Amino acid sequence: MKKISKRVVCYFSSALLITIVFSPFIESAYAYEKVEENPPQLTGTDSIEEVVEAMTTEEKAALLVGGNKEVLEEEFNEIIGGQSTKVPGAAGQTQEIPRLGIPSIVLADGPMGVRIDSERENDNNSYYATKFPSPNVLASTWNKDLVTDVGEATSNELKAYGIDLLLAPGMNIQSYLLNGRNYEYFSEDPIVTGEMATAFVNGVQEQGIGTTIKHFAAYNQRADNNIDAVVSQRALREIYLKGFEMTVRDASPWAIMDSYNKLNGTWATENEELLKGVLRDDWGFSGIAMTDWEFGDRDIEEQMRAGTNLLMPGREEQVQGIFEAVNGGGLEEKVLNNNVKEMLGIIVQTPTFKRETPSNNPDLGEGAAISRKAAAEGMVLLQNNDKTLPIDSSHSISVFGTPQVETKTGGRGSALVEAPYEVGVPEGLERAGYQLNSDLFEKYEQYVEELRGTEEYEQTDGDFFSATYPTLPEMDVTEEAISAADKTDAAVIVLSSEFGSYGSDRSKEDYYLTETEREMITNVSKAYHDQGKKVIAVLNTEGPVETNSWSEHVDGIILSWQPGQEFGNALGDVLTGDVNPSGKLPQTFPVDYEDLPYADRYPGDGQFVYEEDIYTGYRYHTTFDLSSEYEFGYGLSYTTFDYEKAEIIGDGFTDNKIEVSATLRNSGDENGREAVQVYVSAPDGKLEKPELELKSFDKTENLEPGESEELTFSIDEKTLASFDEDSSSWIIEPGSYSIKVGASSKQIHHEMEFEIDEEIVVETVNNVLSPESPKKTDNTFIWPEKTNEYLTFKDISDQFWAKNAIEDLASREVIKGYAYDNTFRPNDPVRRGQLIAMIGRLLDWNTTETETEFDDVAQDYFASPFISYASNKGYIKGFQDGSFRPNEPITRGQMAKILGKAFDLPTEETDINYADVDLDMTGGATISYLSRHDIVNGYENNKFRPGSELTRAQFAEVLYNLGNHLEQLQ
Repeated sequence: MKKISKRVVCYFSSALLITIVFSPFIESAYAYEKVEENPPQLTGTDSIEEVVEAMTTEEKAALLVGGNKEVLEEEFNEIIGGQSTKVPGAAGQTQEIPRLGIPSIVLADGPMGVRIDSERENDNNSYYATKFPSPNVLASTWNKDLVTDVGEATSNELKAYGIDLLLAPGMNIQSYLLNGRNYEYFSEDPIVTGEMATAFVNGVQEQGIGTTIKHFAAYNQRADNNIDAVVSQRALREIYLKGFEMTVRDASPWAIMDSYNKLNGTWATENEELLKGVLRDDWGFSGIAMTDWEFGDRDIEEQMRAGTNLLMPGREEQVQGIFEAVNGGGLEEKVLNNNVKEMLGIIVQTPTFKRETPSNNPDLGEGAAISRKAAAEGMVLLQNNDKTLPIDSSHSISVFGTPQVETKTGGRGSALVEAPYEVGVPEGLERAGYQLNSDLFEKYEQYVEELRGTEEYEQTDGDFFSATYPTLPEMDVTEEAISAADKTDAAVIVLSSEFGSYGSDRSKEDYYLTETEREMITNVSKAYHDQGKKVIAVLNTEGPVETNSWSEHVDGIILSWQPGQEFGNALGDVLTGDVNPSGKLPQTFPVDYEDLPYADRYPGDGQFVYEEDIYTGYRYHTTFDLSSEYEFGYGLSYTTFDYEKAEIIGDGFTDNKIEVSATLRNSGDENGREAVQVYVSAPDGKLEKPELELKSFDKTENLEPGESEELTFSIDEKTLASFDEDSSSWIIEPGSYSIKVGASSKQIHHEMEFEIDEEIVVETVNNVLSPESPKKTDNTFIWPEKTNEYLTFKDISDQFWAKNAIEDLASREVIKGYAYDNTFRPNDPVRRGQLIAMIGRLLDWNTTETETEFDDVAQDYFASPFISYASNKGYIKGFQDGSFRPNEPITRGQMAKILGKAFDLPTEETDINYADVDLDMTGGATISYLSRHDIVNGYENNKFRPGSELTRAQFAEVLYNLGNHLEQLQ
């Protein structure tokens, strides 16, 4: 059907104006609504209620789906709004509604700077942005003030280019080393993550631009976006949600982005327990939740009801789906209105709404200076044998490694920033004053040029989401090493690990250097060491790599991560000593990947159970005595620090917190800064505890030799507490607590103890997000035990077509008959309450809660526990009048829809054999699945009769067939 994108106005009288408002998203059949002649205008927060009341259903639906009228359906795989038309290259935008004064706002990536196109059609101007260091570099600085500066600089560029909402920062925990997007995140530790994200968000939002924290939640791999992450409530609260909670409470981000994956059996974007129970109810979040790009096509009703406000980047059918769900009674008007109000609450804060004019001329010089500072401060000195570093700039250097030609300054996908320039390693070292071996560099340039256009050079097949970008194979440098050692005073070897793509994870092999790289290190080191000269390795990687097998061959190792456009300059600053490295690791470097507890399980197949629970990263290494190559918090300096004193301030734990002071003195010969870390070892009680956990950190000023500084740390009761699943509470258990002040998770310099006399309940929260019973998923289905093998009903003959199903399910107490006359009444209709109870018994739902949200379901009603459970999980919904109508018959189509949700059945996106069923109708996709697997049968004349009442015998047969099907799948 042809789409119409114009406005037709018909005047019927001077008193009444009827407008048919058309959008590119809505078929004309849905668009006819009366509107006011002089509608209210969005003027600010106070006008939101009035504007929402004046909006048509179509307008409300359009506001909740990203897109722009000018974007053609054929573009970007038919994704509407896949790119902004207001700011070319930006990720997307919302729909404007001019009738009500609602503007379209622009959303842009990303984690390393503003991702937009640097060139525009028919425009000679350039639109570059600063490429800042990756978030794991920022975390390595352990400098919250500097991260705030990066946020402010990013915000200034966003504002200059007319962007309202930044799709960053990423906050997922680096709990799995091969996650292809770890570089977009800060740390394996939730406190570092929360503090750094809070600093960044505050920096951005102080300038009037919004941020979007992401990906919510437990998005710790990229290999399978549809993975079901199974995580305990305690691990979620203490590890995977903790950073988000800190940032929501301390920085009030405007938006949060749902993750692609399932969390404990439910899609994150449909997870009401996550988006309402935790995010809004427990934490008080007042912004909007949006889907991630391209995967916003989950169940529209469930997304809206769960608290997802914005479906991005926007599809035509999503607007239609919202419109039809509301008008068909499937989606309550109050849910829609609430989502719209929250959207408008963000829009009125934006520069676009305030009619600020973009300058398109940001101060890129300021951005470059901050990027360089952050890159240098985020470099981690891993090894410095015999004080090899710093190297005086009067020395000559030979640079080895193909990454010197195509340096990895940043990530791909959403992290791809078009900067005005990028400073590679050779250029940066020359600027620092070093004389370079130009002959060697020319050989590398020639080698890389010959690789261009080959399979080794080009990205693999794929699009924005799935392409990989391989590291170039190393050049054989045996002869070059010997020759270079004769010509130069020192060697710098640049090493890069394989990138996990935007659409995949790194492989196990990517953790290790290649044989050619190891041979290069051996050959270069031997040639230089034979002449008494030094060799420095620079790790230009997105994550940890193995160093144990080769580190003894080099004199120094500098970890640069992906340091942004100023890489070469920042490296020169560190090598010369102009900047004394003060970076420390926010992630553990294991000795060997195979040592890790998840090495043989990651990334999982369809489901991934977080078996380590709360013992992620250094928590696992320290608690279970697993050696690490470089521990969490580790990093060397060109100077030394004496931890002269540390003590508890006052009388211990008072006023709901404990405070600690630590005094450090620069005991070396160079100026320098030190990141001081405060850990706590808590006593085991009813809850196990890790050996130690980071609770606070700070960084000294740049201290001169002999200079001292006192730092003060405050640990509040929530930070000190552990999560108790039994009571759904944050508690501080009684016993002796040890505070440990040190330079890393292993280098502890002072320990102090304090006592907690009795258990303290800090906060009780919603009891949600418990991992689902294994019966819920098709590959772990378990039949209930039979309790009566010989149960029969007098109205079910031996020849009755559903006899086996009825008697089998009855023997398992899934279905029940009528005791007073021992009948089953197979041809009676199934009531809504009966159906939910039968499903609940089959899946062994936890039915301790009897109170429901429905006015007509009493607590003593036999099915109320099952109805309560199903409603809380989003498997069922009531009517607009607040009722459930448990005694009304249920239809065959309604049955299919509920089964699809309760059993999490796959949907069949194929043609259906029934003439009266299509995929878009209630239960249509599930009917396809059930039919193709012979779980349901239709009637003659190729009819399914989805609107017909479901009989008790029919439903027994369906449940029996479905159970057998799921059992066979195992």
